[in-house]
Amino acid sequence: MSEIQSKSIPIPKSNKYINSQYTYPNSNNGYTHFMYSLTINENLPKHQIFTKVEKHKHCILIDEFDKINYNDIKTFHLHISTFPINFNYIYELSGIINHEQSSYNQQENGVYIEFSQNSSGNIFCRSSFIDVDFNKICISPPN
Repeated sequence: MSEIQSKSIPIPKSNKYINSQYTYPNSNNGYTHFMYSLTINENLPKHQIFTKVEKHKHCILIDEFDKINYNDIKTFHLHISTFPINFNYIYELSGIINHEQSSYNQQENGVYIEFSQNSSGNIFCRSSFIDVDFNKICISPPN
């Protein structure tokens, strides 16, 4: 019996091949930006809204320089939308912060959010989501 051998396909590394011959993008993909909107409810009868626009599926929503104390936050609500075409709501996530640990994270339906506190008690919050992009076809040779 003969042994099957495989060989990798040479893929050019030039910057001019952004969309190479091995990936076929669909120009009907209407969104290019993501809007993250995080509402936090504090122990006091007030809330704050943090809104960021990103080109990526991850975002730093609150950093330690915003001077939000970790123990002051009770609940949160996160919306992620896309734009400019068909301003659509994509994901939503809500939760209650557990203060028994120095950080809290939650993942649900592909949305991830993490609240961490630094040594002075201020929070750092980041979020990301996993979205299957059916608008690209990728051909990969067998190993």
